[in-house]
Amino acid sequence: MSAVTFTGANGIDWGTVLNAVITQERQPIDYLASQQTALKTQSSAFATLASRLGALESVADALTRAAAFGARTASTTDDTVVGASATTGAVPGTYDITVTELARSQVTGSSSRHADTGTTVVATGGTITIGGKAVTLSGSVTLAGLAEAINGTTDIGVTATIVQSETGYQIVLTGTATGAAKGFTVTNALTGSTVAFTDTDLDGVSGDSSADNATQASDAKITVNNVTVTSSTNTITDAIPGTTLTLLRKQPSTPVTVSIREDLGNTETLVKGFVDAYNGLITFAQQQTSSTSGIGRDPMLKGLRNELRSVISASYAAGGTLSSLGQTGIEFDRTGKLTINSTLLRDALEDNPSAFKKLFMGDGVQTGAFQALTNTIEAYTDPGALLSAVRNRLTAQISSMDKRLASMEERLATRRAALQREYIAADQIISQLNSQAGSLSSLSSRLF
Repeated sequence: MSAVTFTGANGIDWGTVLNAVITQERQPIDYLASQQTALKTQSSAFATLASRLGALESVADALTRAAAFGARTASTTDDTVVGASATTGAVPGTYDITVTELARSQVTGSSSRHADTGTTVVATGGTITIGGKAVTLSGSVTLAGLAEAINGTTDIGVTATIVQSETGYQIVLTGTATGAAKGFTVTNALTGSTVAFTDTDLDGVSGDSSADNATQASDAKITVNNVTVTSSTNTITDAIPGTTLTLLRKQPSTPVTVSIREDLGNTETLVKGFVDAYNGLITFAQQQTSSTSGIGRDPMLKGLRNELRSVISASYAAGGTLSSLGQTGIEFDRTGKLTINSTLLRDALEDNPSAFKKLFMGDGVQTGAFQALTNTIEAYTDPGALLSAVRNRLTAQISSMDKRLASMEERLATRRAALQREYIAADQIISQLNSQAGSLSSLSSRLF
């Protein structure tokens, strides 16, 4: 809007008058804008509340799942011999493991040596059969070409490499899988061949050259508490229930002790996370109560706090001898926040893990504490529930006020323009009258 232009000759400050009138008439706009600001503050507070509740719901939900309980840790007295890891199904205890043999892949090298790998022809055609899989050559090949043809054969079960020894180059076949059953034979029917495999039949029959293999295919062999276990691989999952053993080297003379223990740390960490999330929510609520523009006195927030406290303080039959969270060390202090009695928590976990789990999760028939808590929170956080309804209502009100404010600002701008035109006209009329009065005064002085 352009500035008001007045003559200034009449002694009236029309600009001040105009601004005073507009200031008076925009009071309803300012009042509505202040209401909208308050609603925006509330909307932001409810968004923070939703975030706090979401964090609390997440950790509460985690404590309703089996993964929160019964975790196991596995350790070995020599992790260079045996590695171990355990799942929740592992049975706590100690196990003496003796590694007599590792599972190995067969490694067989050609008995012939060659001066180079990529120039000299070592075969002019024919086939070489490895583990029952034929590799057919269509023409002359070098040692490198033969290795490439073997490696290009699908599902042959070996990898061909070229190794330089003291007396020249040789081709080496390495099985792709471990275990005695994965041994392979080599039948050389190449034409014009200078490649020789002394070992042509590795079935262990007297007179064969299986002993000439660089490595013979073999099964892993261990004893677990003096019980013999064999495996085609060095990863054994069925020797100790819920435990994976990884064999790393032989040590037949000295056993390695594997210890499986309960891991209480995971549950304790989740409980601490729950307490932190709850206390964060309570701190937020207390801050809102002390703020004049906060939502601390909102009935919904008050109801939420009361419901959460009631659920946490309640008794639950599912836990049997453990019927309340207070018995597990989760307690309220005088400020309304939660604390953890670490001694009570660990004692409850160690002395009665089944009751502890049922108290938290429920027993399939009766609801546990954290399932009840999750249900309570969902009544506020689910789509269409209490919290989302409040936020949707505030969003709609703020949007409606945006439209009303825009309309009122437009009307006020129109009003200002109209007043400006009126004041300009009045200023001009007064100026004209002042001028006419001056002329009359001059004429009068000449006449009289």
